[in-house]
Amino acid sequence: MSPPTTSLPGRQRDWLFRGWTSWAIPLALLALTILLAETTPWDEQIQNLFYSPERGWLLTLDKHRGFGLVYYTIPVRLIGAVSGLLLLSALWSLAKTRRFPWKRAYVLLCMAAIPTLVANLKSRNSMPYPKKILQYGGTCPKRSLLQAFRTRREPNGKRFHGWPAGHASGGFSLMGLAFCPEDPRKRRWGFAFSAALGGFMGLCHTMDGNHFFSHTLVSFFLAWLVASLLYLAVHALRKRFSAHPPKEPVPRPS
Repeated sequence: MSPPTTSLPGRQRDWLFRGWTSWAIPLALLALTILLAETTPWDEQIQNLFYSPERGWLLTLDKHRGFGLVYYTIPVRLIGAVSGLLLLSALWSLAKTRRFPWKRAYVLLCMAAIPTLVANLKSRNSMPYPKKILQYGGTCPKRSLLQAFRTRREPNGKRFHGWPAGHASGGFSLMGLAFCPEDPRKRRWGFAFSAALGGFMGLCHTMDGNHFFSHTLVSFFLAWLVASLLYLAVHALRKRFSAHPPKEPVPRPS
């Protein structure tokens, strides 16, 4: 991993994935997304594109057949396979070279930390899914984010899990691919791949009534923020250990 604040000779610093701007930008966009979702009707305006009272939702979620396999089951298994291969590759590299595989460990850390954070947030509120609210044929009134966090459980003892988007966070968990490459072009490819995969998974859940679009954006900016902070932390640790390598044992005279 290259230093967070060091730019390549003759090039401008990569402010999307290096330095303080790499976490300040997603943090600002996260705050803006929440503000717009809470104060404007843009979520409903987007949702209305995929719903009609006569036909219902544009997509119907079925995890075991049809398009549900494409946007739910297959991506989940693909991400699981990638994480497994990365782990095996990291262990193989460690055993073969005796050098810690920082980059692969960092990507794996992102793949674990991002969905865990999103799942933790989901467990602390009861935000109804779009298809559960009155406007779209459900029985629950639409809630603000503050109301969702105050409503830990419904009268039946259950909890909605509408905020933020958990399924999309699996795709966004690959955001580490945007930070570990040395080549800025590869960083952007990693960023685009993670954003496209998570965005596709989240948009399909908007089309089937399981999430407002802002829920997916919140997961996206959270993933970007977490990946940036973890990169800075891992880079600092690597720099510290590289500056103080373990001393070789001094053989005793026979």
